Amino acid sequence: MCEDEEKAMEVYGKDVSQKLRSRLADFLAAKNVNELCVGSPTQITYTSFPAYRVDLVDNYRLIFCSNHIKPVLLDTGLVDWSNVTYIKILAIETNYE
Repeated sequence: MCEDEEKAMEVYGKDVSQKLRSRLADFLAAKNVNELCVGSPTQITYTSFPAYRVDLVDNYRLIFCSNHIKPVLLDTGLVDWSNVTYIKILAIETNYE
């Protein structure tokens, strides 16, 4: 979906696919995850591992995790999001919270 705008439009519709494009541009512009300032970025646990979510539109959200070959961790063992520069998109889902 992130690489094929037509497919995203077909599956999610115009508003969600446009917001997805916008969020992907935000990711490219940010030096690290902590620089994300739109979409209410929130650290979460997703299928039992650390991840982040950002809001898209119409109750949709994008879920991603760190995608470094060697994990970027703090001394506490938690992800050091200020040094995460590579991410992996895990899901685009409807937010029913």
